Amino acid sequence: MPADLDAIQTEITASTTAVRANIGITVGIVGDCVDQYSPAEQKEIICAAWNWLGIVQAAIREAKDRLNDTALAHIQRHGDIQVGPTQRLYEGREKTYVIRPNADVIASVLTATGGDLGVLRPGDGGVLVSSPWKFGTLKTVLGQPVFDELFLQVETPDVKTGAAKGPKVMVADDQFRAVR
Repeated sequence: MPADLDAIQTEITASTTAVRANIGITVGIVGDCVDQYSPAEQKEIICAAWNWLGIVQAAIREAKDRLNDTALAHIQRHGDIQVGPTQRLYEGREKTYVIRPNADVIASVLTATGGDLGVLRPGDGGVLVSSPWKFGTLKTVLGQPVFDELFLQVETPDVKTGAAKGPKVMVADDQFRAVR
C-alpha cells in the first residue's frame, strides 16, 4: 500500500528543517561558547564540530547517491522529471575531453592563429579555460626565482562578484603530500 504523498512531503520538509536547525545550533553553540574555554579545549571543541560536519556531509552524499539511484530508475521507466520551470532531471553521462598529444594541439592552434602565442591563455581571446601548469613541479624544474618571474599568485576571485574571496579554513592532508 503506497504511503500518503502529503505525509511524505511533510516528512521531507520536517527533516530538512531539522537538519538545518541541528547544523545551525551546533555551529552556533561552538561559535558562541568556544571563547569560554582554554585554547586546548577550544581546539578539541572545534575538532569535534569539524568531524561532526564531516559525518553529516558523508551522510548527505550517501543519501544523494541513494536518491540518484531511485530517480535514475524512475527516469529509465517513465522519462525525464521536470523539477521546476527551468530544470529537469534526465539520464546522462558525465563527459570530458582527454587531450591527445599536447604538442599537436599547440601546433594546430598556432598554425590556425598564424603563430599568435597570445591565444595560449585563459580569458577573452584565449584557448585555455584554466592553467595547464603543475605549479609545484614547475617550481622544482625552474627554480623559485624563475618561477616567481613567470607566475603571480593571486587570491581566488568570487565567481559572482569578481572580488577576492575572504579567508577560510583549509585542509592539508599529509596522506597526499609528495615525498621529496
